[in-house]
Order: sequence, then structure tokens, then C-alpha cells
Amino acid sequence: MGSSTIGLQGCSLVTPDLSSIVRDNDILQPSKEQEDLAVAKSRAYWYSIASLAHTYLDHGLAPEFTSPQLALHKVPKFRSQLKSQCVRILGRTPISALCSEASSTWKLVEDSDCDALEKEVTKPAWVQVGTACTIPYSFRGEPFNHWIGIKTEKDPGPNYLGILTIGWCFILSAQLIEMQGGTAVMRYTNSFANFSEKNPSSPSEEAHNIDLGEVDERVARWWSAILAKREGWKAIVKNDFQTEFIAPWSGSRTCETSFTTKRKIEISFEQKPLSSDEAFYALLNFALLHNLGSQFLIALTTAMSFPMHRYYGMDVKLPLPRAHGAIVPVDILDTSSWKQVKQELPYYMTLSCSPEVMISTLCGSFWQPDIPCNMVSQWLHPVLEEVLDDVKETRCQELVAMIGAICRPTMGAFWIGAAVSGIIPSLLRSVRKAKSPLDSNAFPWTGAPQSFMDSAGSGPYTWDHSKYISRPDVWRLLHFSPTEEDDLSYEYGPPTPWEPCGVCLTTDCALRVTSHLKCRRHEYRYDHWNWKLENSEIVEDYGFSDEYPSLSTVVSLEAPYTKVTRLSFEEKELDPEREASEEASLDVFRWFIVGGEGLPPERIYHDDLLHEMCEQLKDDDYDDGPVEDEHRDLEEHVLKDKDRFEAWLDTIA
Repeated sequence: MGSSTIGLQGCSLVTPDLSSIVRDNDILQPSKEQEDLAVAKSRAYWYSIASLAHTYLDHGLAPEFTSPQLALHKVPKFRSQLKSQCVRILGRTPISALCSEASSTWKLVEDSDCDALEKEVTKPAWVQVGTACTIPYSFRGEPFNHWIGIKTEKDPGPNYLGILTIGWCFILSAQLIEMQGGTAVMRYTNSFANFSEKNPSSPSEEAHNIDLGEVDERVARWWSAILAKREGWKAIVKNDFQTEFIAPWSGSRTCETSFTTKRKIEISFEQKPLSSDEAFYALLNFALLHNLGSQFLIALTTAMSFPMHRYYGMDVKLPLPRAHGAIVPVDILDTSSWKQVKQELPYYMTLSCSPEVMISTLCGSFWQPDIPCNMVSQWLHPVLEEVLDDVKETRCQELVAMIGAICRPTMGAFWIGAAVSGIIPSLLRSVRKAKSPLDSNAFPWTGAPQSFMDSAGSGPYTWDHSKYISRPDVWRLLHFSPTEEDDLSYEYGPPTPWEPCGVCLTTDCALRVTSHLKCRRHEYRYDHWNWKLENSEIVEDYGFSDEYPSLSTVVSLEAPYTKVTRLSFEEKELDPEREASEEASLDVFRWFIVGGEGLPPERIYHDDLLHEMCEQLKDDDYDDGPVEDEHRDLEEHVLKDKDRFEAWLDTIA
């Protein structure tokens, strides 16, 4: 890895347009010359992003990267007494989740109105409110075990990210229990940290001294639960179907880390647990006592990553609490913004209780517009195989967090929280295989674009005397909901964010497409969220902000430093399998064909990559006409379950 010092303006932070390289192809596989050009453009982009990421890691974070509020665009506010009516498998483990049914409403933008399209579309959704099993965690994490802080933090201080995170897990869980009401209950367990001034009697047992300051007996009991081995507290959401469901942030500590205090604390263990408000101020006072600065809010985003760990079946690994190992503010901070976070907590709960939205949004940082499905490997190769190659795992996770934050600044705090909890390797595996879950709510909720379907495109639909239309536009028009039913089935969008490559002849398109060729560009835009309450009431929620997010993915961060060290990396040959490109291409074209459009007479459908799939579809009587709706729905259900099961097997292999 080489380096040179340049101004930030010397970094290429604008996404290259790789789709134009293969736009005129009538075959799926790009030529060697096209691949070389795509990789060169991708290297210029990713090397610049990586150079800026290293600068942040070496000199301090941008303040934006520690502000979770930036992600609260249209995120709805978690509601009291949600109707919990579904027990389902959520993610890649066989562990049951308790979910509440909800939905999103999308409306046709007025200036793109059309009599052939529905004016309003409702999409069903689920929000997790409980899990059947605690999430294992330990204080064995390496990423950010030396907290680098933001640019204005200069003094040496303690790193308490780990114990702050568990404090936030309690606060989130207590808030959920209070909002659910009824039989939901919060209680302490018989496991607790036995604080004393003395070191542990066993010389092999390492003790960590924690100064709690002047706290009363109730707060001391709370800290004893937070720092307990195994489960120090329990948040029971519901007992249903002979299964006990607990809050999604419930953890069980697996390490034997012991704690002492500067003075012995006498505790009466027959104490009522702190409320969410009381626990918040107990944690806030601890952060103020140690002047923890930016650690306070990053610990919140780390706690919010716990449901993602359950989704992937991964343990949480938090930084070991240390009296030294962090950069903290020079002066005591104004905590008014911190107190505001407590009022915003219901929004963070909704986001955290939607792990597929979280995963989709984070993995979407590696997606950019104008990257076609058959160029995904060429796009990702420089960052995954060159920038991150031979980087120690700890540094790798920190570097990925910075890269993700730069690409999607609204999600910067969540990327860092994901690194602190240790979930980034799982996210990278999903990115590498082009198999991350894709959620349509992710972009309007967080302001982080993550699919070509998030954009309506621009300009007229056709060109060259209405002879051609781009395939991304064909896919968009197929997905729109017509007022009159047809034999096609494109209600659910493509399962991959990467756009189909090339163009189509308009004469080869379905009526659902050709009927709009002379229309102004259509766009469905997220309008609001619908909560279902226990009393059957439906609450329309328009989200945290009135402002709809921008689709721009150009990095617009203010330059943190006048000079950035421009790094160069060892260039490597592309993987001959081109796995990411193949998976993305198969997924996006399968959606098109299975939806009922069939096989157009275009040369690209005779490509070797698509040939086997197309032949199988022919054998399944697709030539005899559209598949009946009932059969198609069953097939989609089976395919989803099969994908989930295979993904789960990957995690335990």
C-alpha cells in the first residue's frame, strides 16, 4: 500500500457510471476491455473513499458520524400496545420472533399521475416486538477498543462503550415493556455483579475497576444488574404458544469479566427495576462523570444492532471496559442534545426492531446507482479484495465502518455501532454474495438509497424514435400497480438492488410497459406507516421528518482536513467466478421472467448464464401461458423459505 499527500479535491468521490460501458451489449457477459475499464473506474472511486476513511481513523471522526438522528427521515414512532399476532422465523436462525403486523402506504406522485395506475398502494410489513432467546454477548470485542473520538475530543480517558451499550439495551427494553403494558414485565434476576473494593480472590480472574460515583441504592442495584454475568435483568414481552418472548435487546453475558468499585456498595436486592427514564438518567450521569462524549450515542447505535445479531445468529462482542483507551472531550459537553435522544427513543426502537431495514440500509452503502448487475464483481473487487485485503480483522471492521459512513453519512453512527458490536463480518458476507435482504422502506426511512428501484429515473422512457427503452425502466414499469389486473405478477420488487443491464426493443415489451411509453415518468413515493393497535385502531404515522430524502449518493461531507493521504493498493486479478455479478444477474432476470413476462426473443436470454434457468422455466410449462396466481404465490413462498434455510446453513457451516 503506497501513499501520497493531496488535497481532498484530488479524491474521486463521484460514483462512476458503469452501466454506460455495457449499455449497447446484447449479451450478458462483458468483454475483457469493458471489464478492465470498469475495474479502473471502480478503483479510482474506492481508493479515494478508502484514503478518506484512513484519514478519519488516524485523526478523528466527523461529528456527523456520531449523530444517529441524521437517519431519522421518515422513520415512524414506535407505538404503545401494538397488536402482536404473529410468531415467525426472522432471519437466518430457527429462533422464533414475536412480530406486530403493520403496513406502508405509497402514493403516486401527482405530476406523474396516470389513469392506468392505482393512485395508492399498501405494502404489508412486520415489526419485531420480541424474541424467544437472549443474544449472547461478551466483553471480548476488538474494534474501537481504543475509541478515537471526534476531531474536537483530545484528552485521554476511559473506554466504556461496552457497558454503556448494555445500559442502553436495558433502557430500550424497559421502554418497550412500559409501552406494551398488560402482562409485559421488567424484573431483575438472581444474577448480579457483587461490587467491592477488593480484587477477586482468584488470581486468574481479571477485575476491572468501575467508578460509579455517588449513587443511591436503587441506581447501585441497577448497575449490579447491568454488569452481571449471564442475565442480570429480564424484559418479558409476552408468554404465548408456550413460549416466553423477551425484548429484542435482551442479552446474556458469556464472559467471566469481573468488576470492582472504588468503594464498597451495600445493595438491597429486593428492588424494583428502574424505569426507562430513571435508567436513562443513571446512564447519562455515568457518562457525565467520566466525560465520555461521543461514546454515549455510539453506544446507543451499538445496542440497536443487537436484533441484527439475532437475525444472523451471531454473538455480540463489545470492547472491554477500561479506565484508559479513549479520546474524550477537552471540556464538559452541553447535554441538551443527549436529553433529546430520550424523547426520540421510540423512533430508534422502530428502526432497531426492523433488522431487515437495518441490514438493507447498511449493506446498501456498497450499492451505488449506474452499476449494472453484470458489473457487480468488477465494482466490488477493488474494495473487498484490494482495499480490505491483508488488513487485520480489527482494523478491517473499523475501516469498513468508515467507508460505509462516508458513502452514507446519514448512517455513519450506525456503521460505527455495527463495528463496535462485531456484526460487520456478517454484513460483508451478504455484500460479497450480493444476497443481503432488501427492504423498500429502508430508503424513505433513513435517507440512504439502496436500490435502482428507489429512483424513478429521468427523461423520456424511450429514445431513437421510441425504438428502445432501458431495462431498468422496464423493470420499474412492471412493478407499478395497474388499475386493471393482468396475468403478470410483479407486486414485490426485485430481490437485488443491482439494475438489469442494457436496453430492450419496445416491441418486445409487455402491454404493462408499452402503455406508458408516452407518459411522463411515474413515481410511487412513500407516504406514511400504518400501526395496528390492540384495540384494532389503525394509526397513520408520517415519520420523524416532513422532508423527503434526496437520492443523491455523491459524498457531500465537509472536508475534515485540508490534506488527505491518497493511498494506493496492490492490484489483483478478478475472481474468475464473478460470483457477485452472476448472483445479481440471475436474481434480477429471474424476477422478470418468473413474474409472467416470459422469454422475449432477445439474444441476451440465450446467454450461458441465463440458459439453464430459462430452459428450466420452459420445462415448467411457461410456454403454455402465465402461471396461475395460486401456484405462483406458493412457489414464491417455497423459494423464500428455501433461501432462508440455505442462508442459515451457511452460518453454521
